[in-house]
Amino acid sequence: MKAIVVLIFLFSCNSLWASELADYQKVKCVAHIHTNISSGTKSLESYVKEANEKGIGAMVVTDDDWRRWEFGIPLFRNWIKKVVSYKSVMTFGVEKYLSLIKELNERYKGVIVIDGVQTNPFYFWSGSLLQGSLALNNRNKDMLVIGLGSANNYRNMPLVVNHRSRFDAYHGEQFTKPYQDLINYVTEKGGLIYWSHPEYEENTLKDGIRLITVPYYGDLVGTYNYAGFGVFWEGYNKIGKPLGIWDRLLTEYCEGKIKSPIWAIGELEEEGLGNKDLDDIVNVVYVKNFTRQGILEALLKGRYYVIFKLFKRVPLVLEEFSVSDEKGGKTATMSEEVSLSGKPIIKFRILHDKPSDKNITVKLIRNNQIIKEFSNKSPIEIEYSDEALTLNQKYYYRLDAASDTQLISNPIFINIVSQEE
Repeated sequence: MKAIVVLIFLFSCNSLWASELADYQKVKCVAHIHTNISSGTKSLESYVKEANEKGIGAMVVTDDDWRRWEFGIPLFRNWIKKVVSYKSVMTFGVEKYLSLIKELNERYKGVIVIDGVQTNPFYFWSGSLLQGSLALNNRNKDMLVIGLGSANNYRNMPLVVNHRSRFDAYHGEQFTKPYQDLINYVTEKGGLIYWSHPEYEENTLKDGIRLITVPYYGDLVGTYNYAGFGVFWEGYNKIGKPLGIWDRLLTEYCEGKIKSPIWAIGELEEEGLGNKDLDDIVNVVYVKNFTRQGILEALLKGRYYVIFKLFKRVPLVLEEFSVSDEKGGKTATMSEEVSLSGKPIIKFRILHDKPSDKNITVKLIRNNQIIKEFSNKSPIEIEYSDEALTLNQKYYYRLDAASDTQLISNPIFINIVSQEE
């Protein structure tokens, strides 16, 4: 029997299916914010006020922990060195940084500010100063560290810049090892860590020094136990797009080759320069409790989807996304895993946040395959019966939806078991 597709297009905003996600509260969360404490231009309080005005309930602030690079003269590295330093969390004071976040959380009850930093675990020098070929490598190979909570946890991260790494800047490329060290440290301390803008590229000359950052999307394959990656701005062309690196990793998780799934997070990378709106990239998280811990738990478990909009366009809204068996007895939603007997029934409903005549195109992805593409006016409401799946095998489904804006869901996992089981 061919797969059965039921397409229902409604003009009401009420879904036909009662979603398990209805048990949660939906909270808009923006991540990767730089304030005037580091490389940004606006105060943290001004961002909190703006978030409150725009209905954003949570904000992950990730000021640069360090903005410091040093080059020591060979044979005299510890005595003769050039140091370039700019304002950062560490120059501001990490205790003051966390105290400011705590104070704002006490004053503004409608927005939860979550502590975090953008960090550069490792950089190295190559070339020769005397020959005019000196290069600073990996300057912008960054990670986002979120929710460590204490000043000591942030201060003691294994980084080249604070000399707590087992590596230094003078013995060449160390590939994924410094980054895995940081991942291990952050997860042991109970924080979240993401690869930030992994498709970013830099090759420029400044003050006679070549600054080089090669796109590092391949390191998502070479590292493990991190929470996820920034899918927008610079993480979609190679990683997050359908059948990219993310789908490869999710498939490997289903095959038991890696221990934990990888989540896509939207990172705004806002610095207050006036070229972005605070709600251009939003993570809609599903929380049981509107608290700091509730937001962190939802991010850790991947219980959210990402909205990408620009130029004041109308964003998409995911009202329904679930997988159940034919009898409807078992249901899973984003990031959840369920064992099903019989054919999986995938249901979703996507619409524009405001009336729009733009078409919505949705790609339904299963284990590194686009198994179906749907397109119609808003709202688009789909029930799709999948077939020909193998018993005792794990699968995932995720959605990639586009209009003149974009929406990315995190995956749902299923196991197909026999009727007897």
